[in-house]
This record gives sequence, C-alpha cells and structure tokens, in this order.
Amino acid sequence: MPVTRKDLEDLALLRKSPETLRALPGAPAADASEARLARAVFEAGLERVRELSDVAGYATLAEDEDYRAYHDARRGAAPRHSRD
Repeated sequence: MPVTRKDLEDLALLRKSPETLRALPGAPAADASEARLARAVFEAGLERVRELSDVAGYATLAEDEDYRAYHDARRGAAPRHSRD
C-alpha cells in the first residue's frame, strides 16, 4: 500500500503522543519503525471496521420481525428471578 506524504505526517504526529501509542495494538514505542507504526494503525482501523460492522448487524437484527419474535418468545420462556 503506497504511503503518502500526508500519511507520513500523520504517523509523525501519532509518534509524538504517548497516549496514542499506548492505545494502538501492540503499543509500539516512539522509536518504532514507520512500518511497525503503520501496521498498528492499520490493525486499529480494522478493529474499528469490525466494531461498526457488528453494530450494523445488531441493528439489522433488532429490526427483523422474526428475530424479535424469537427473542421475545425466549425472553418470555426464561424463568423469572425475584430480586429479594
């Protein structure tokens, strides 16, 4: 994947933030190679895409009448527990 000048500038900014580095997968060190830092950013982006995909999937299920009926039936069949 080609890296643009803007990408390199963004990586340099990320490198200057210890909090950002700790938040990235594998917590690369400030002196990590550009490739290592870019890989960590890529992995973080993939994780975000997965999270958004899960949210969209759950929203689709919530709108599905068959799923809601199944879910409501299962909820109704579950034993009730008192909160004593």
